[in-house]
Amino acid sequence: MKKLIAAEQVQAAGKTGTGRLEYDGAAYIVTPQARSLAAELHVELIDTSASTRLTHADINTIVEKVRAQLPHQNISRSRIEQVIKEVVKHR
Repeated sequence: MKKLIAAEQVQAAGKTGTGRLEYDGAAYIVTPQARSLAAELHVELIDTSASTRLTHADINTIVEKVRAQLPHQNISRSRIEQVIKEVVKHR
């Protein structure tokens, strides 16, 4: 049975100052309220199970190559990482 990521965990992550909450999507479900609160607090929810085939070094390499190709560097590194993980998740 999967466990829940609730608003309380998102709120705690918002107070840490990291702006991120990593969880294993294979073991946890994020509640709608937690997702809404994460958007409000600008807490990035990161499903670590989505990136199991890529190492941290792989993701860094991809992020740097993507950023080098962008005409404007105003897209955050975390947003690029999020997109990479979504692509990997849906492959």
